[in-house]
Amino acid sequence: DGRVKAFSQLLEALGARPFLCDASAHDRAVAYLSHLPQLLSTGLASLIAEQSAEDFLPLELAASGFRDVTRLAESPYALWRDICLTNIENIQSALELLIEKLQAVKLHLSDRELEREFKQALKLRERLRKLK
Repeated sequence: DGRVKAFSQLLEALGARPFLCDASAHDRAVAYLSHLPQLLSTGLASLIAEQSAEDFLPLELAASGFRDVTRLAESPYALWRDICLTNIENIQSALELLIEKLQAVKLHLSDRELEREFKQALKLRERLRKLK
Protein backbone atom coordinates (compact mmCIF):
# COMPACT_ATOMS: atom_id res chain seq x y z
CA ASP A 1 0.00 0.00 0.00
CA GLY A 2 1.35 3.42 -0.97
CA ARG A 3 0.24 5.08 2.26
CA VAL A 4 2.15 2.55 4.36
CA LYS A 5 5.26 3.07 2.25
CA ALA A 6 4.99 6.88 2.47
CA PHE A 7 4.45 6.73 6.23
CA SER A 8 7.40 4.33 6.61
CA GLN A 9 9.61 6.72 4.65
CA LEU A 10 8.53 9.60 6.88
CA LEU A 11 9.38 7.57 9.98
CA GLU A 12 12.77 6.62 8.54
CA ALA A 13 13.48 10.29 7.81
CA LEU A 14 12.83 10.98 11.49
CA GLY A 15 15.34 8.30 12.48
CA ALA A 16 12.89 5.50 13.29
CA ARG A 17 13.11 1.95 11.97
CA PRO A 18 9.59 0.93 10.90
CA PHE A 19 8.71 -2.72 11.42
CA LEU A 20 5.49 -4.21 10.07
CA CYS A 21 3.73 -7.02 11.92
CA ASP A 22 0.22 -7.99 12.95
CA ALA A 23 -1.31 -6.81 16.22
CA SER A 24 -0.87 -10.07 18.14
CA ALA A 25 2.81 -10.36 17.17
CA HIS A 26 3.31 -6.73 18.20
CA ASP A 27 1.61 -7.23 21.57
CA ARG A 28 3.69 -10.32 22.34
CA ALA A 29 6.93 -8.61 21.27
CA VAL A 30 6.36 -5.45 23.30
CA ALA A 31 5.41 -7.55 26.34
CA TYR A 32 8.96 -8.95 26.29
CA LEU A 33 10.91 -5.99 24.92
CA SER A 34 9.17 -3.06 26.61
CA HIS A 35 6.74 -4.09 29.33
CA LEU A 36 8.89 -6.78 30.96
CA PRO A 37 11.91 -4.46 31.38
CA GLN A 38 9.61 -1.82 32.89
CA LEU A 39 8.12 -4.27 35.39
CA LEU A 40 11.52 -5.76 36.19
CA SER A 41 12.90 -2.29 36.93
CA THR A 42 9.85 -1.36 38.99
CA GLY A 43 9.90 -4.63 40.92
CA LEU A 44 13.61 -4.39 41.67
CA ALA A 45 13.35 -0.77 42.81
CA SER A 46 10.35 -1.61 44.99
CA LEU A 47 12.18 -4.59 46.53
CA ILE A 48 15.23 -2.48 47.32
CA ALA A 49 13.03 0.30 48.76
CA GLU A 50 11.45 -2.26 51.10
CA GLN A 51 14.78 -3.84 52.03
CA SER A 52 16.49 -0.51 52.61
CA ALA A 53 13.67 0.52 54.95
CA GLU A 54 13.70 -2.80 56.84
CA ASP A 55 17.37 -3.74 56.86
CA PHE A 56 19.07 -0.41 56.24
CA LEU A 57 20.63 -1.23 52.90
CA PRO A 58 23.01 1.69 52.33
CA LEU A 59 21.90 3.11 48.98
CA GLU A 60 25.22 4.95 48.82
CA LEU A 61 26.69 1.62 47.67
CA ALA A 62 24.44 1.58 44.59
CA ALA A 63 26.63 2.05 41.54
CA SER A 64 25.87 2.84 37.91
CA GLY A 65 24.59 -0.68 37.14
CA PHE A 66 21.85 -0.38 39.75
CA ARG A 67 20.98 3.10 38.53
CA ASP A 68 20.84 1.84 34.92
CA VAL A 69 18.62 -1.13 35.76
CA THR A 70 16.21 0.95 37.85
CA ARG A 71 15.97 3.97 35.52
CA LEU A 72 12.64 2.77 34.13
CA ALA A 73 11.17 2.74 37.65
CA GLU A 74 10.70 6.51 37.23
CA SER A 75 7.98 5.91 34.63
CA PRO A 76 4.47 7.13 35.50
CA TYR A 77 2.15 4.53 37.00
CA ALA A 78 -0.96 5.80 35.15
CA LEU A 79 0.63 5.07 31.78
CA TRP A 80 1.81 1.60 32.80
CA ARG A 81 -1.46 0.71 34.52
CA ASP A 82 -3.24 1.13 31.21
CA ILE A 83 -0.55 -0.71 29.25
CA CYS A 84 -0.67 -3.63 31.67
CA LEU A 85 -4.45 -3.82 31.51
CA THR A 86 -4.50 -3.85 27.71
CA ASN A 87 -1.79 -6.51 27.26
CA ILE A 88 -2.22 -8.54 30.44
CA GLU A 89 -2.02 -12.07 28.96
CA ASN A 90 1.24 -11.44 27.10
CA ILE A 91 2.76 -9.66 30.09
CA GLN A 92 1.77 -12.46 32.45
CA SER A 93 3.33 -15.04 30.10
CA ALA A 94 6.53 -13.01 29.86
CA LEU A 95 6.68 -12.64 33.65
CA GLU A 96 6.16 -16.39 34.12
CA LEU A 97 9.10 -17.15 31.82
CA LEU A 98 11.26 -14.54 33.54
CA ILE A 99 10.47 -16.09 36.92
CA GLU A 100 11.42 -19.51 35.52
CA LYS A 101 14.67 -18.05 34.15
CA LEU A 102 15.51 -16.42 37.49
CA GLN A 103 14.79 -19.73 39.26
CA ALA A 104 17.23 -21.45 36.88
CA VAL A 105 19.87 -18.77 37.52
CA LYS A 106 19.34 -19.21 41.26
CA LEU A 107 19.72 -22.97 40.92
CA HIS A 108 22.96 -22.63 38.95
CA LEU A 109 24.74 -19.97 41.02
CA SER A 110 27.53 -22.41 41.91
CA ASP A 111 27.92 -24.40 38.69
CA ARG A 112 28.90 -24.02 35.04
CA GLU A 113 25.34 -23.56 33.83
CA LEU A 114 25.49 -19.99 35.09
CA GLU A 115 28.28 -19.33 32.59
CA ARG A 116 25.94 -20.47 29.81
CA GLU A 117 23.39 -17.86 30.91
CA PHE A 118 26.06 -15.15 30.85
CA LYS A 119 27.23 -16.21 27.37
CA GLN A 120 23.68 -16.26 26.05
CA ALA A 121 23.05 -12.79 27.50
CA LEU A 122 26.29 -11.48 25.97
CA LYS A 123 25.28 -12.79 22.53
CA LEU A 124 21.99 -10.93 22.79
CA ARG A 125 23.77 -7.70 23.76
CA GLU A 126 26.10 -8.10 20.77
CA ARG A 127 23.09 -8.55 18.46
CA LEU A 128 21.47 -5.44 19.91
CA ARG A 129 24.65 -3.41 19.45
CA LYS A 130 24.68 -4.32 15.74
CA LEU A 131 21.12 -3.02 15.29
CA LYS A 132 22.12 0.59 15.91
